Amino acid sequence: MNKNPDYNYKITVEMTEKTLHDYMKYRTKTNAGTIFPYIFVAVFIYELIKTWGEVSMLQSAFYLIFAIVFAIGVPLNAKMQAKRSFRPGSRMGDPVNYYLTEEGITRGTEEEGIIPWDRIYRVDTTALNVIIFATNKMAFFIPKENVPNYEEVRAFMLSKMRPKQARMDDLYGTLAEE
Repeated sequence: MNKNPDYNYKITVEMTEKTLHDYMKYRTKTNAGTIFPYIFVAVFIYELIKTWGEVSMLQSAFYLIFAIVFAIGVPLNAKMQAKRSFRPGSRMGDPVNYYLTEEGITRGTEEEGIIPWDRIYRVDTTALNVIIFATNKMAFFIPKENVPNYEEVRAFMLSKMRPKQARMDDLYGTLAEE
């Protein structure tokens, strides 16, 4: 992390399968479309309990099997997507620079443009990543392991954003000051 007059912080991000998987787990837990498999799990468990002893063991076994498939399938899919992203020839692990300035965040080169602090939709964190949403659907993330002085950068970002924009939890998952 360097400092100079053009930017306050330069963060070089080198993505890993582990940090990508962490991001994908976050998106799975917060994306409304992924709630449905867990609703199916609840329905299958409910039916299993409600009909226990009234239906054949085979039908009860199917309820249990379907519940397990849906419960394990979503997280397993996130892990497999992360693994596929790092196939040989993929550029996913290539370093990318992010510049944090008084005006906003720039990814890569200045030609890619700056996202002003007041235009950032929100910032969330997980145990491994800082997730910056440019819109409610488009995000980029910075692995915390790539930020040598995370608390200083966190304080800088919090000072630049409106309180409701920044939901930057600490490592233990408590909500940051709003």
